[in-house]
Amino acid sequence: NKERAVEEGITAYTCEEYIKSLIANPELVDRLASLNDEGNEIETGRIIFSEHLPLSKLQQGIKSNLYLQGTFRANRDNYLEATVWVHGDGEQKEVIIQGLRNLNRAVHEDIVAVELLPKNAWVAPSFVVLHDDENQTEDDVEQEEEKENSLKSSASNSMLRPTGRVVGIIKRNWRPFCGMLSKSQIKEARRHLFTPADRRIPRIRIETRQASTLEGQRIIVAIDGWPRNSRYPNGHFVKNLGAAGDKETETEVLLLEHDVPHQPFSQAVLSFLPQMPWSITKQDMKCREDLRHLCVCSVDPPGCTDIDDALHCRELENGNLEVGVHIADVSHFIRPGNALDQESAKRGTTVYLCEKVNFLFVLLLCSDQVALFKVGFIPTLNLIQ
Repeated sequence: NKERAVEEGITAYTCEEYIKSLIANPELVDRLASLNDEGNEIETGRIIFSEHLPLSKLQQGIKSNLYLQGTFRANRDNYLEATVWVHGDGEQKEVIIQGLRNLNRAVHEDIVAVELLPKNAWVAPSFVVLHDDENQTEDDVEQEEEKENSLKSSASNSMLRPTGRVVGIIKRNWRPFCGMLSKSQIKEARRHLFTPADRRIPRIRIETRQASTLEGQRIIVAIDGWPRNSRYPNGHFVKNLGAAGDKETETEVLLLEHDVPHQPFSQAVLSFLPQMPWSITKQDMKCREDLRHLCVCSVDPPGCTDIDDALHCRELENGNLEVGVHIADVSHFIRPGNALDQESAKRGTTVYLCEKVNFLFVLLLCSDQVALFKVGFIPTLNLIQ
């Protein structure tokens, strides 16, 4: 489209060109993704990693059992070791990957293709705790080789495990990562390293013009690519979450890193809430048993606003005790397939944090608006024995 516009004499810019032209807002450039690996390679850097095989060759190799397909699981305590859980017919097979070059730019939870090494090159799982040195330069591969040698120890044949190397990436599992900026020691440098909160994720090199502002902050960074001659993947700044150590900021990091949906409910979801004040209808009573004659008591503590659990116990004529457990049936207010139902399925459960609750349902369905003690009667699920 840009080429057609230029041919017709219309001034046109790519998104990148337009953003870079906004001199008054240089921070916007930080949010541009680096789509071209080659353009972001370190000019003086030598080739570190082998080239990933194309998907067509990987699929052929997997069919012929030359390669194995599995999920890449990085080691939290040793950044130079990982395992690949091979997808098989009813069986799980684990392949150890050791060494920077054998890891070959795979990131935690990627779907990868691995090639098994000869049996004389198999190793045992390492118990060495090895974290990426923040003072190490990007091109200091010799240090990596020294660390890799420290992983190799004499082990009996019974301890050796199938060992391999990553030959290609079938599916990337990149997501926005939370962490902190490790500011470069070089004065006025634009390239800095980002250290993710999850130790299984490698550090990410980003370009930013606001390093001084972002230092000491929790930020979000996305990976754009990983060139063959770069020790670290390239990425770009996405968002500043707030100061490290701040309770609200750290809670946000916790929710994001564990992929817990916690955004406010949309208007589409809120539109399916029951109208207040709500009361049970005759139509509702036709398909439910009326238990309001029983003496039912709550088991929730004083001050609780979402009293949705209750019990009753009474003596029967034959001397036995009848015990009933009653749970508020919130599903009565939710119709299958609507926005409220879909959002609830996405959230899965209520998440309790320090001084904060991330509700499964809209607060109206969890609060005293439809609680047992407030309304006095609501639809419930009951177990009576």
